[in-house]
Amino acid sequence: MAKRGRKHQGVTLIKPSKTSRTGWRARYLDPDTSKTKWETLPKHAQRQKDDREDWAVRKSDKLARRRIELEAGARPATGTA
Repeated sequence: MAKRGRKHQGVTLIKPSKTSRTGWRARYLDPDTSKTKWETLPKHAQRQKDDREDWAVRKSDKLARRRIELEAGARPATGTA
């Protein structure tokens, strides 16, 4: 049996809860602040599994690129001017 790898390492998709919210969310570690972030998926990624997976892969790639930038000496984004 082949080992199953995650296409979107570092991004966890959380399915909707009937009691607290209505949409899919993602949880990931922000490379700038090293804190866990939660993000609601956009409407186009809410319905189809393939769309959610594609969104998570793109987010994972974006986070990996940012980690590489930080390791190369980029300044962390603080959200202030």
